[in-house]
Amino acid sequence: MIEIRMIEMKDVETVSEIYRRLGERPDTYLFGSTRHYRYPHQVEGTIRFGLDFTDWFLAVKGEEIIGFGKIFEEGGLYTPHTGVLSDLFVCEEYRGQGIGEALVRKLLDSARLKNKIEIVRLEVNGDNEAALGLYRKVGFEVCGRLPDYLKVGEGRYCDRVTMYLDLR
Repeated sequence: MIEIRMIEMKDVETVSEIYRRLGERPDTYLFGSTRHYRYPHQVEGTIRFGLDFTDWFLAVKGEEIIGFGKIFEEGGLYTPHTGVLSDLFVCEEYRGQGIGEALVRKLLDSARLKNKIEIVRLEVNGDNEAALGLYRKVGFEVCGRLPDYLKVGEGRYCDRVTMYLDLR
């Protein structure tokens, strides 16, 4: 049985280790997150100080963390109504089982409950068809594309796609 639950302090070490492992893989493009959360104190700081504006959910099977994702309020002067969905990840052996969709739906439900976030945006690699399909399935629309944004190897580039979902 897979449980989707909010991150807790007991999860700090494991989540940090997952980010460390992801940061070592060239096919994983979580941008700065693999740098920002690779040490337990960084994850702990986000949990302690960020939960007022960040919801971070885990997919858990037994005691094993098999996925996670978060949504946070952008919080700018002109964007207090905008949220950002980020760092969606599911362990490879559990992909294709609806866990990513369950995480996204939980994150969106959480955003709706707060009544602050009206628009959610995200960025995804243009070659990640599975993620693009998932986000479209839950209602996100493409609103922009940055060609060749990421250099993923010698002479290899990847577009960055921006998507949004209006919760109003």
